Amino acid sequence: MRRIYSQGRCPFKSIWFCADKGGSKVVTVSENAPVVTFAPATRADLTAGKKVFVLTTLTKRGVFEAHVLLVEKDGVVPPI
Repeated sequence: MRRIYSQGRCPFKSIWFCADKGGSKVVTVSENAPVVTFAPATRADLTAGKKVFVLTTLTKRGVFEAHVLLVEKDGVVPPI
């Protein structure tokens, strides 16, 4: 990340990332927008009281099946 613009009450930051087909993109967001990266977790990271975000589908048996699980770590909460 690098700051590209700041004037009065309108501070922004620029985030560079790789895009599809080998290109890159730059996105500009407000300075106070949370920017996080994903990292592998273990079952030990899932403890009572942690905030989570889970993507699920409902199976034919009527059971929710999780496909993605994001869990709070080191005080950083999934921003979704």
